[in-house]
Amino acid sequence: MFHAPSSTNTVNWIIRGFQKEDGMAGAVKELQAGIKTYSLDNIDNPGETTFYNTSAPVYDNGGYQDMLFQAEDMPKLIKMHYELNGHGAVKHSHNTANLHHAGFFDGTIDQALLDQAISTAWERVLTMTFNNRDQNAFKWEDNHWALPNTSKDENWTHRHLDIIDPVAQTTWSHQATFTSIAMARPPEGAGAVYVNGSKDSNGEFLNGSNCYELTIPADVPYANFWSLVTYEAQERSMIRNSHHKWAVNSYMDGLEPNTDGSYTITWGPNVANEVNTIQTNEGEGFFSYFRIYGPKSAWYDNTWVLPNIEKISCE
Repeated sequence: MFHAPSSTNTVNWIIRGFQKEDGMAGAVKELQAGIKTYSLDNIDNPGETTFYNTSAPVYDNGGYQDMLFQAEDMPKLIKMHYELNGHGAVKHSHNTANLHHAGFFDGTIDQALLDQAISTAWERVLTMTFNNRDQNAFKWEDNHWALPNTSKDENWTHRHLDIIDPVAQTTWSHQATFTSIAMARPPEGAGAVYVNGSKDSNGEFLNGSNCYELTIPADVPYANFWSLVTYEAQERSMIRNSHHKWAVNSYMDGLEPNTDGSYTITWGPNVANEVNTIQTNEGEGFFSYFRIYGPKSAWYDNTWVLPNIEKISCE
C-alpha cells in the first residue's frame, strides 16, 4: 500500500504497464485488476475503483471534451487551479511567485507583457533543454548525451547546493511532465533512466536534412528493456514521417544486431524503411531519448557508455 497525503485537492498519478502477448489491451486489463484507489477512511470497506477510457472517441455528447480549452483561457484556468488547490508545495514556489508578479491572481495581467513573456520564456526553455550548461547535465565525460533531470531527487533538489533548483524543474517539465523517485533516483533494477541526445559528436544540433548513426554497445544494462525514441525538437512530440515509425527498442521484432551484439541505428530524410532506421524531415531539428527500464549496475558505475551520435554521409 502507498499512502500519499497531499496538500492539494487534485492528485495525479501515472502508472506504466508492460505490453505482453495481449498487447495494449492486456496491459491495461492487468493494471486495472491490481489497482484500488480509496481514502484510508474506507480501508475496511473500499469501494469500486472507476476507470475512464479517455482514449476512446465515446464522449462526443458530453464529458471529457468539456475539459478542452483555448489558449486564451489559460490565465483563468491557472487562477482557478490555485484557488482550488492553494499555492502548493515549496518546490513549486518559484512558479507561484512568477505567476503572482505577472498578475495571474489579482486579474491585472497585461496581455502585451504576457505575450512578450511567453515568447521570451519559450526561447529560454528551448535553450535550457537543448544547450544545458549545468555541470550536472551530462551522464558521461566528453559526451553530449544529457540528463533531462539534473536534480538529485524528485523534489528538484540541486546536487551540490541543497536548494530547490528551478532551472532543473523547468528543463524537465519542458521535456516531460511528472517526476518521481522511479524517474529521478530509481533503485537498481527498477524505474527508468533517461538521456537526451540533441547534438552530434561535433557538438552540432541534430538536423533532419543530415544523416546520422548511433551504435548502441552490446550488453545494455537493463532488467526490463531499452528504447530509443526520436522527437521533433520544436514541440517535443514523436517525429512524424512517411514511415510512421519513430523508435526502436530491445523487444522489437527484426531489430538487427551487429556481430558483437551492438546495434547500429541510422537517421536521415531518405533512409530505407527498415527496422534499424528512423526517417527524419528536411530542415527540422530533432532529438532522441535513450531510456533504460530497470537500470543495472553498469549504468550507475558508468562502465557502460552510450557513444555520441555521429554525422555520416547520406550517400
